[in-house]
Amino acid sequence: MPNRGSVLRSLCLSPLIVSQKAKVRRNNGQKSPTKPKAAQLDRISSLPDEIICHILSFLPTIEAVTTSVLSTRWRSLWTLVLTLDFDDNWPCFFNTTFASVFGSILAQRKAKCIKRLCLYNYSKPFSLDLIGSLVSTAVAQNLEEMDLICNYYFEVTLPNTLFTCKTISVLKLSLGLTINLNNISSIHLPSLKVLHVDVLYLVDDESIMRLFSGCPVLEELCYEEVKSNNSTSFKICVPSLKKLHLKCHDKRVQVVTPSLEYLQVQETKVRDSLVGNLPNLLQAHADIYFDQHEKEYVFNFFNAIRQTKFLGLSTYTIEALTDASFGFPEFHNLVHLQLCLSTIDSCSLIQLLLARCPKLEILDIDKVYGKVKESGHSQLHQFLVVLAHILRRLNLESMVAPNTSWNLQSIF
Repeated sequence: MPNRGSVLRSLCLSPLIVSQKAKVRRNNGQKSPTKPKAAQLDRISSLPDEIICHILSFLPTIEAVTTSVLSTRWRSLWTLVLTLDFDDNWPCFFNTTFASVFGSILAQRKAKCIKRLCLYNYSKPFSLDLIGSLVSTAVAQNLEEMDLICNYYFEVTLPNTLFTCKTISVLKLSLGLTINLNNISSIHLPSLKVLHVDVLYLVDDESIMRLFSGCPVLEELCYEEVKSNNSTSFKICVPSLKKLHLKCHDKRVQVVTPSLEYLQVQETKVRDSLVGNLPNLLQAHADIYFDQHEKEYVFNFFNAIRQTKFLGLSTYTIEALTDASFGFPEFHNLVHLQLCLSTIDSCSLIQLLLARCPKLEILDIDKVYGKVKESGHSQLHQFLVVLAHILRRLNLESMVAPNTSWNLQSIF
């Protein structure tokens, strides 16, 4: 019978030390009472292979492989796991030794596909050529999801096969990664539904637009602080998109997504035509700011999202609304409004919003800090009592910071 650690030693890993000897304790020459058989039962090992492999899929691959030393039952279970998860804590991470380890793992795998490949690099520079090799190998095994997270500013050339992969449905490229998509001859991802592009440096805007146009069924896009050498405006034009998370200080971005149902704009500067009309919008979260000479852009933004049923406004957005002093558009479908205020003395602004939301049923007022002026107690008391009567639900539980001297419960 092969040694239990032979698999791990072939992968340049040290097996876990699992004691096979039971210690016998004696008390006055007598053996300690034997534990009931029920307490000794290995319930996990009795589970079906499919369930155990599903559990192992949540572990880093190094830990999943290590379970092969537990017993004969576990020796080959890791080879059936559909996920591969590598980070820079792996011994000899991202060098030729790791490449051989990765190849050995793939050679021993019995699963017919790779559902998810995760490559996390936080602290150690890696071999750029190896990244392409690993991705190509995974794509050849019908890759479905990939996370590539890197904390270094290197230009990585991903293989052409990744951008023509017929099976991949989730692609996440994150942190300080630099990539030149101009070297990719063709981009066609017929199954890609989720794309995250986070703090990614692109050589030019045409690269990202080529990527968008090559995703005909894309439904979810997370686009965070993408940088480019180009100064001309460019559009996020994805007709099939239903969910968008946008975090970008670049005022050149324009969003053209008529099928959008969920929009989250975070730490983003409002500019002319930031978003087009969104007739199917159901939920919107706005965290925006603007220059003083561009106040009219605030109205354009809210006019574009006026069809939403849920609207969440951050502290900065509330300040933008207060400073802009424009005619707020009517939100005739809005039933749930969530406000994050920087001051408790915002009754006039809330009144303005309520006047433009005829179907509003639920109002959340959250995260208000500081003490309320004594002179404002009476006005605020009357205002909130009115709100409590006209709305179906008024949430004020975290309206004031814990150190305030004002008792919110006294209102009711």
